Amino acid sequence: MADNDYTALEDLVRRDIQAGLVGGNASRNNDDNTFTYHNIVTQYYSAANYHYDATSEMPYLGSSSAFGPGKCNFLSYENAQSVTAKGDYVNRNGLAGTIIWTIGEGYVPEQVGQENALLDAVNAAFKPTN
Repeated sequence: MADNDYTALEDLVRRDIQAGLVGGNASRNNDDNTFTYHNIVTQYYSAANYHYDATSEMPYLGSSSAFGPGKCNFLSYENAQSVTAKGDYVNRNGLAGTIIWTIGEGYVPEQVGQENALLDAVNAAFKPTN
């Protein structure tokens, strides 16, 4: 894929996410996607419960006291750091790519300036260099 094709695709994805065409409020609040990135960072995240496992390159929230609306003690998820680590792994090992299950539920309008932190990490980590 040419670099300008990649940029055009990224722009379309950003537009659709912000317009609510993918990962809109219905996906974030009214179905079985309770643990979307949006919900995790807005309803579950606290700095006191945040941990990052460097071996698995995976963030998680953990506490002996239940937290969030789901009363969790442990919750693993993806964040910009872990997405970047996966991109580094793909590039370092010469792999052709990876799968992204859904990126639309990563839009967090409450985080001004970082509304698309996951998509930005995908762009930086997986963008072709040639």
